[in-house]
Amino acid sequence: MDIAESLGNAIYTNVPGIAASSLAHKIYSGKGEVDYNEREVRIIRDCTPLFSGVYADSINDYLDTKEKEEQG
Repeated sequence: MDIAESLGNAIYTNVPGIAASSLAHKIYSGKGEVDYNEREVRIIRDCTPLFSGVYADSINDYLDTKEKEEQG
C-alpha cells in the first residue's frame, strides 16, 4: 500500500461527509503532484493524528512548505 492509498483510506474511513469522501478519492486516484484547496488541506491536517509521528510530521511539513511557497 502506498502513501496516497493509506491517506485516502484514512480520510474515507474516519472523516464523515461528502467533501472528505471526494478528497479521499482525489488523493487515491491522483497521479504526481496534486493541488488541494484550503478545505481539503484542513481535512488532511485533521487526519494526521491517525498516523505515527514521523508520517504525520512529514505530511504537516509538506503542507507547511506548500503554503509558504504559495504565500511568498
